This record gives sequence, C-alpha cells and structure tokens, in this order.
Amino acid sequence: MVDEPRRIIAERYAALPTEAKRRLLADLWTTRGWETAIDGSVVVATTADRSRRFVVDDDERTDDVERITPEAIAATLLYGIDRDDADRLCETHLGDSAAELVTATDSPERSTDDPSSEPLGPKTAALLVVVGLLVAAIATQPLGLWDAVGPSGDEQTVTPDEQTVTPVPDESTPRTAGSAVSGTLGPTDGPSDGFFLTGIHDIDRVATGHAASIDSLESVGVTVRVDGPAPPTTGNGTLELLIANETRFRIVDETGLALDGGDRVEAFADGTHEYRRIDDESVSYERHSVESAPSAGELGGVLLRTYLNTSESDLRQVVIDGEFYYRVEATGAPPALDGVADDYRAVALVTPNGTVTAFEARYAHEPTGEDVRIAFEYDRSGSISVSPPIWYPEAAEQ
Repeated sequence: MVDEPRRIIAERYAALPTEAKRRLLADLWTTRGWETAIDGSVVVATTADRSRRFVVDDDERTDDVERITPEAIAATLLYGIDRDDADRLCETHLGDSAAELVTATDSPERSTDDPSSEPLGPKTAALLVVVGLLVAAIATQPLGLWDAVGPSGDEQTVTPDEQTVTPVPDESTPRTAGSAVSGTLGPTDGPSDGFFLTGIHDIDRVATGHAASIDSLESVGVTVRVDGPAPPTTGNGTLELLIANETRFRIVDETGLALDGGDRVEAFADGTHEYRRIDDESVSYERHSVESAPSAGELGGVLLRTYLNTSESDLRQVVIDGEFYYRVEATGAPPALDGVADDYRAVALVTPNGTVTAFEARYAHEPTGEDVRIAFEYDRSGSISVSPPIWYPEAAEQ
C-alpha cells in the first residue's frame, strides 16, 4: 500500500507534461551527484565510470533503458535525498515544497468528525519519513527496480497497558495514545521470539526468526544500501537481490556482501544456469549450474546480528496503513563496531511474526570521520519479476 505522502507527490508528478517529467528526473539525478542530459525521450545519467538511461512513465521501455514510475519518483523525493533538496526540487517542478505537499489536506472527502482523517501536520510528516526508514536503497539504484518501498504511512503509536510489559505477557491488549484507533490492535501474545516488549533480548533469535520468515517466501526482493565503511561490506553502493523462484533470480552487488571478485558483480539465473558478470579492471563472465537461490533472509540476518546487537533498545507498537508493527530503536555501538562508531543509532520495523521489513543504522566512523549509513528493505509482495540483463546473451554464448 502506498502511503499518503507518496500518493500526493506521485499524483502531482503524474499530472505533469512529459517534458516536465523528464526535466524533474534529470534534476533529481543531478542532485544525487550524477551528470545528466536529456537525449530525445531518454534521460542519461553518468559518472566517471558509470552510465544509466531512463525514460519516464509516459514513454515506452526498451532493453537499454529503465522506465521510472511516479511512485518511484515520489519515494525518492521523500526518502532518498536530503529534505532541503527535496523541498527545492518539488517547489521548482511541482509548484510546492515537499513539506507543503505532504501536509496538504484540502480533500473534500475528508471527514472533520473522524480523528483518523485529521490533517498531516509537519511533525507527523516528519515522523512518516522516519517510519519509511528513508528508503536509502532507492537513492542510487535505478528507480524503477523497486517501486514497492515497504510499509510507511500514517503511523499511530500504540501504548501497551502497564501490566503487559513483562517478558512473557499473559495479556497484551494495546490501547492507542489517541482516539483515532480503538479496540484491540495487533497480536495478543506479545512480540515474536527474541523480543521483549521493552526491547531486544536475544539478537540471534531475532536474526534466525527473520531469516526463516523471509526464506519461507517463494518470491522476495531485498535491497541494501551502503554509504561509508560498514563491515562486513567491502564497498559503497547498492546490493539488490530479486528472487522470482528457486532457480530464477538476479543479483546486482556493489557492496561485496553477496558476491565478491570485483567492484560490481552481477548474477542472473535463468532456470538452468547462473551467469555472472564481473566488472573490475575489465569485464569477465562466469557460468555455473544453478541449484537454489541465495538466502534473502540470511542476508538480512547477517546485518541484524552486526548492527542491531546494541546495548540499548526500545520497542513500541505502531499501526501503519492499518497494519500492526513493532518499531525498534537501538543506540550504543554494537560489539562489531566497538571503538569505531560514535553517535550510533538504528531503527527497525518488525512484523508480529518477526520479519524485519526495513532497517537503517547511522553512525560516525571515528577513524576517518565519515558519516556511515547502512539500510535494507524487503519487497514481500510475492510478485517479483526477474528479467534477463542486457549482458545475458553475451554471457550465455561464452
């Protein structure tokens, strides 16, 4: 489900003429550090060693370009760039700043008698951005690859009764902090294994439960974004894993977390073989028999064991777009970053069955002074489609 701020911005963008959409797309990539040009209907974004080609939703997608949807544009404006840049781009191209757009509530269908339909104020809008976990993966990956950015929306905090804040609650009927939601929300048996209602008590159980939940899905996607020195990754950039089924999947890895051997390694499994494209000082290809897809769940589990294993954590219940979640906030550098990380903080959004749908950690890297951000988010829609990359025919011939 698309959250309200994204819907508002996506609709404003969708109403633009085609040329105006291309100009916004080009400016968006320029803001993110790329050199851009509009070549006919194609927006070309380049760096010193990389090039990407995009078309907007009004244009037809071809093999060598990626088609960008209004929802992906909106998600990136809200969660993938700095707030000031988003305000500037929205005001220039959409007529209002991002903050003004997401707080607009002049829809005549809204009822003034229903507290759940009250306008989104600036504080609520800011909270939505945090709940969205900034969706950092979208910031540098082609926008069309992952339009389902996961749960975000009108968050309502749910405060559990005092008598239920125990390691094994007998009753857990949460009540809302306000009157917008009433009745029993969420599960009645407390958080999943590894959590107390007061935070995390066993990170191994949390990571294991998460991995098992994700790997029970036949089709799933996960995107990881890394900025700065963040072990166990070896490079900055994006890792994307898309699994259609056990023998058809695609990986693009700039982080060294899933695939190693080069600055950018890609893999595509066509049902019979897995082909790899390794881009280091030169491009080379490999072919292997495919037996099963990599574990998307364990990929997140490794990062949770590393980054959510903190000295302090807090858990609270929230309702987002009518769905119940636990929001975990963690502080204090984990053991893997002892003596390396300063001002450490992490946020995770967890379903009642223990699936961490989105996660983000930020800290200052003391040896270098760099600001570090590592984040992941899952697409659990069950409708992952995996298309062959443009290099697939060349790899298959070798």
